[in-house]
Amino acid sequence: QPADMWVDSIIRDILNNSTIEWWFSNGRILSQIAEASPRCYIKYLIDDLKKEDSIIKRLFIPKANISFMGPGENYTNVLWSLRMLLWEEEFFLPVSLVLMELSAIENNTNSADKPLETLCAAYTIWHPQTYVNTNQRLQTLRTLCHKYPTQGFSLCKRLVDRLDHSVIFPTKPMHWRRFEQERPKVTNEDIYESVGSICQLMIDICDFSTSQIVDILEIADQQAIGQSNREPLLGFIIQHKERFTGNYEVTNKVRSTIYHHKSYPESNWALTADEIGKWEGLLKDIEAKNPIQKYRWMFKDIYLETLAINRVDHDFQKVHKITLEIRSQVLKEIHNAKGLAGITEFAQIVKCQSIVGDVYALLCAEDDFEKILRLTQTETKLLQFVKGFFQGYAYRFGVDQLINALKRIDVEKFMDVIHIPLTAIGASKRVWDYVETLPKKISTQYWTDVIIETYESSDEVVFIVNQLNAVQRYEASIDLIHRSSKYHSVQIPADVIVETIIGLLSSQPNDASRTIWYELAEIIRLIDKRNDVDREKLFFIEFVFYELLEQYGDTDHLKLIDEIMSTPQSLMDILNFMYLSSDPEERNAELEEVRQKNKQTYALLAYRLISDIRRVPCVDRTNKIDEKALKNYITQLRELAGVAHKLPQIDHTIGELLANYPEGGDYPPTAICEIIENLNNKEVNSGFRTRMFNKRGVTVRPALEGGTLEKAESLKYKTYANKIRFTYPVIAEIFDTLSSEYADMAYKEDTRTKIEKMEF
Repeated sequence: QPADMWVDSIIRDILNNSTIEWWFSNGRILSQIAEASPRCYIKYLIDDLKKEDSIIKRLFIPKANISFMGPGENYTNVLWSLRMLLWEEEFFLPVSLVLMELSAIENNTNSADKPLETLCAAYTIWHPQTYVNTNQRLQTLRTLCHKYPTQGFSLCKRLVDRLDHSVIFPTKPMHWRRFEQERPKVTNEDIYESVGSICQLMIDICDFSTSQIVDILEIADQQAIGQSNREPLLGFIIQHKERFTGNYEVTNKVRSTIYHHKSYPESNWALTADEIGKWEGLLKDIEAKNPIQKYRWMFKDIYLETLAINRVDHDFQKVHKITLEIRSQVLKEIHNAKGLAGITEFAQIVKCQSIVGDVYALLCAEDDFEKILRLTQTETKLLQFVKGFFQGYAYRFGVDQLINALKRIDVEKFMDVIHIPLTAIGASKRVWDYVETLPKKISTQYWTDVIIETYESSDEVVFIVNQLNAVQRYEASIDLIHRSSKYHSVQIPADVIVETIIGLLSSQPNDASRTIWYELAEIIRLIDKRNDVDREKLFFIEFVFYELLEQYGDTDHLKLIDEIMSTPQSLMDILNFMYLSSDPEERNAELEEVRQKNKQTYALLAYRLISDIRRVPCVDRTNKIDEKALKNYITQLRELAGVAHKLPQIDHTIGELLANYPEGGDYPPTAICEIIENLNNKEVNSGFRTRMFNKRGVTVRPALEGGTLEKAESLKYKTYANKIRFTYPVIAEIFDTLSSEYADMAYKEDTRTKIEKMEF
């Protein structure tokens, strides 16, 4: 039709002249563009994917940085448009080919919004998101698998994996190109045919890689696909078993499957004894004969998957004993065949080599002790094995016996590694006493690496904190102080805590330190309540960490805030970080000081603290104002500001602080009105008005509500103004101005709502 041709020409010109910036900018309307001219849209994608500098491929490269809201990938809108086109028979194959091409782009993000997942939604056996019928989908799937066997295999696996637990996210077809189109109904016969065809397709395109063989095994034991489909899959593996005899991943998968089903034989999902018998026969045929490979599976985890252990029996000691006996027999067999060299060879191929070391501590010969320690000098890959060995040795024979064994070793030969067995066995006074007898280098390395637990003795905690601080492990010290104080009520001297926190500041903690921020905030709040703390150091700590403290609770009554709300000089000290003098010479000196001493950080901290404070000087916790003290406080503060040539800025701050007084039935208070009226200062008035306006914060309202909230605010300020209109005209004018501004905002909100209602 001429109209279609005209639209096609427009869309074709737009796409052919598009840049990657165009795709970024027009992501929200890509579905409309695709629906306006599907053929042109698909043809552009196909042609673009053939180019070396393909725009679409660049869009589908996942982002490196992920925010807390998720990856927000650039390709999401393109996928939405392709999901829509997959509904149509005419475009089903070409769009599927495009998605297969895009799925070849590596994407390891933890997101379901990927090309292969989009295909999975359209091809889902039991609820396909397309108008294409079952036979057409299977034909298309075969085409895709033979053209893209690797991606096709992954798609087939997704379609039949956990079929009885699968879910689908509905997608939307075109809005105005299709009317009253119905999705083909999927019958049980269709599902049965689809599962059989897909399973056979997996066999046909399997490349015999370990990952694909494991995938087939993962499907071959699932009840949902039916026995008639399980048998060909397992039969395929059995037929080609010589290809992966001795393959650890394959044998491990077979063994885990057998254990899984035989552990719960009465379950509905468990395979019959006959089927399990075939799996057991396969395992026997493909299992490695070399003990180093044969028993590798026993050390893949702390948990040992074997039917010799009754997992229903929750006697931990009994289970642990049996596990240890089984693993000990394995290591004995390896040791008898190849000695310690065999043990270390075995440790390097298992997943949990520390368990190998732990178990071997039961079997080791006396001369193995020094040999194993020497391994840390020559084989860095065996570090976890060595640590596991010493942990097991200390656990079974005692710390004293381990230390006695270390004393028989020439320390000079093992100067760089002797700390390893000491750090592996945990921290205790017996170990610390021995460490103190060793050269300083070893002692330093020990305290750098040792893992600290929780201690109930104040002397022990203080000793450990001092040792950790000496090697600049301030984060570990903070963690220990927090745990010991919170869980064991250990009283730690305030000076130790303060010096640890100041040390943390000097060490420039990185992002990893954020794991202890909450603990640090609790510790600072704890010492804030104590009276044995150096006040100057406490004020400095609370100033630096004020924003952190504000995140984890109320800060209004910290000692720092009490100080600056009662002492004008203390507030002025903080304001001096924020503002520069108006005197040229003083200003230049302050600028030079900022450049030299990096006081920009203090300026930012001071700004955040002053902006956050919601207290008024000389006002107690019941909101009672000491009028005489408040007037004296403001007078002294303004005098200090005048000397520092910073009076306008300080006046603005005074106005903000006065606006912090909580609003209630008798608001505004006479004392504050008197001060503002007597000062009648432009900067004070501006600061007061600014803080009053900002106190409102963020508002949330229902849709189409209009300016109800703003009307309430306008009425509130008009009420305040009317109370003092004939006594305090300066502050009444401020309230009148705020009332007028909110009335204007209410009018704009009402107007906007009327326009929005017209759209519905």
